[in-house]
Amino acid sequence: DNENVQVSRGVIVRMDIDTAGVLGPVIIAPITGAGTQSPLLGAAPHPDGILVTGNGCTATCDSQRVETALYTAAGARPWFRTEPPSAIAYGSAVALNSHGSVVIAVTRREGTALRGYVLGRDANDAQVELFSLPFPASNQDSEASAVAIDAFDRVSGGGYRIVGGVTEA
Repeated sequence: DNENVQVSRGVIVRMDIDTAGVLGPVIIAPITGAGTQSPLLGAAPHPDGILVTGNGCTATCDSQRVETALYTAAGARPWFRTEPPSAIAYGSAVALNSHGSVVIAVTRREGTALRGYVLGRDANDAQVELFSLPFPASNQDSEASAVAIDAFDRVSGGGYRIVGGVTEA
C-alpha cells in the first residue's frame, strides 16, 4: 500500500535576511534513482546558486549514500554527485574554494565503525575526485561534521573521534 509510505525530501528555501520573506520558489530535491529519501544537512554559497549535501537512501534506508548538488535560484540542478553506498552515509557540511573545488564533510559506515572523511570534488565536473581523506583519523568511530575554507583556500574540518573509548571533539 503506497498511500501510507512517507518519504523525506531535501528542501531549499531562500529567504531575505532582514524580513525573513521567502525569495523565489521553494526547491524540493528530486527523486534520483532508487533514492526516494534525501534530507539536506549542509549548505554553502556558490556563484551560480547554493551547494547542498546530505544523504540519499531507499524507502527503508537500508542503503544510503552521500549526495551533493548545486542548485540555481530557479531550482535547476546543474551539478550532482553521489558517493558509494553504505549502511550509513551522509554529508554534514559543504564549502567552495576560490578555484571551484567543493569540499564535503561526510560520515559513512565501514564494517562496524563510523568513519569521518573530508572529500574534495571538482565543482566544474562532478565526476572528478580531488581527494578523500579520513578525518579525524581514528581506528575507532569518528565523524566529520563541519568544514570551512579560509581566505587562503586552506581547509579546516571539524568533528570527533573516539580513542581508547574516550570521545575527543
